Amino acid sequence: MKLFFPSLTPFEIPVLERVCMASIERSDPLRAVRFSQNDPSSKYGNFERQRLKSIKNIQKITKSMKMVAAAKYARAERELKPARVYGTGSLALYEKADIKVPEDMKKHLLIGVSSDRGLCGAIHSSVAKQMKSEVATLTAAGKEVKIVGIGDKIRAILHRTHSDQFLVTFKEVGRKPLLLEMHQSLPWNY
Repeated sequence: MKLFFPSLTPFEIPVLERVCMASIERSDPLRAVRFSQNDPSSKYGNFERQRLKSIKNIQKITKSMKMVAAAKYARAERELKPARVYGTGSLALYEKADIKVPEDMKKHLLIGVSSDRGLCGAIHSSVAKQMKSEVATLTAAGKEVKIVGIGDKIRAILHRTHSDQFLVTFKEVGRKPLLLEMHQSLPWNY
């Protein structure tokens, strides 16, 4: 779309076009892109065309990532369904069994669960922070504390400060099937 103003001089037309483009960009950025694309002589055309193309590519990538995540979620939910019975059974056992932990216990085992990788850093750091405070409380009370780490992130965070208290760590849990070697690697005498 080319603007024509017969009463303006050739030097004033580009200035007026810039003013019009600026007002259109403020009101509707996509309309400004469409406006500049229709005018091949517009200097805004190439930049805006490139920008619109990259936005569309990002939208396609995001859509495909959502589809992959939905497929993984459906698969995980499908695999979890048969195991849900065991979870409800063990939960009922713990709720109905009137088990009280003796307060004079000298040994404590803390199990930290995190993921092996991912972008949920706040979860990993909050679990580690809670475990650090629990370890500090128990050691201040004169109790022996050992840590079992499930997931590579919790190991990476806690290993710097509490490496001497780690009993065992596991990674790739849930990805690989449980093997006899994993079961035998646990220190059952603790």
